[in-house]
Amino acid sequence: MTDQPHTNATPTGILDELSEITTKLEMQPRLDSFANGGRLSDDLAPIWPIIAPHIDDYLTVFFDTLLVHEEARQAIDTSRLPKIKARQVEFWSFMFTGRMDRRYGQVISERGAYMHRIGLGPRFYLPAYATLYDQFIKASIEGIEDRGERTRAIVALNRHNFLMNEIMSSTNHELVREEAEALLKQHGTRFEQDVVSALKQVTDAAQSMRTNAVDVSSAIEQMSATSATVSDAADSSADNVRTAAAAAEELSASVNAMNEHVQRSASASGEASVEASTARSVIDSLAGYANKIGHVVKLIDDIAGQTNLLALNATIEPPAPGKPGAALPWWPMR
Repeated sequence: MTDQPHTNATPTGILDELSEITTKLEMQPRLDSFANGGRLSDDLAPIWPIIAPHIDDYLTVFFDTLLVHEEARQAIDTSRLPKIKARQVEFWSFMFTGRMDRRYGQVISERGAYMHRIGLGPRFYLPAYATLYDQFIKASIEGIEDRGERTRAIVALNRHNFLMNEIMSSTNHELVREEAEALLKQHGTRFEQDVVSALKQVTDAAQSMRTNAVDVSSAIEQMSATSATVSDAADSSADNVRTAAAAAEELSASVNAMNEHVQRSASASGEASVEASTARSVIDSLAGYANKIGHVVKLIDDIAGQTNLLALNATIEPPAPGKPGAALPWWPMR
């Protein structure tokens, strides 16, 4: 079957942009299983003239469904949507009119590789493609009058949808597998390097431990020699301590004797203090008695003075007539 003209399709280069993964995957068995002996191509070709006039509208629905996901909005530059749609028009024209050979499978595979590169897996784009195929089926039902041809078109579109899903998903899985394998290899190499580094560290540590063991052995020998010297010094110190202990004992005995003497002196002083207090009390009592005697002497002196005064008065005053003592002489009293 020869290629059919790509109606309304402007060449954009999308059919020639094939990455390495598309040459690695074997697509022919898949194509053969879905191609149904070439009948799939024959059934798809008449559908394109019905779809082509409305392909822009169908692609708008496709991108609206895809861009519902935040990941898709971040992955796809929406400012380039007109250019992206033009490339999609050429792609779908080839899908409906191209020969199902190895290149056909590679073109489909590249769509899966492209989605993988921008970070979108099958769970994002397969529902959008399902919506697009629904638009194709609806257009076929409305545009094909013959019931048999209409049925063949619907079956062909469903088979092609399965073919797209199979090849694009297989491409994505293969890319994921290769990335995982590369990651494991990288980690394996890094693990090997880490093990070698760890072994080197262990070897260095063992050598360091041996060196430290030699140093410790030398230090032990030095400590042994030093211990003997310290032991001798300890013996000498013990003699000095014993001598000092004897001197301390003698000093303690002297101190105890002095303490006893001091205590005896303190006792004598206490007794003297008691006797002095007693003597002071006696002296205070004698002083009191002396004061009392002084008061008595003064009283007697006062009485004597009064007696002398009375005697003097008697001397001066003449006796009454006829009373004795009138002829007694007067002299002053001392």
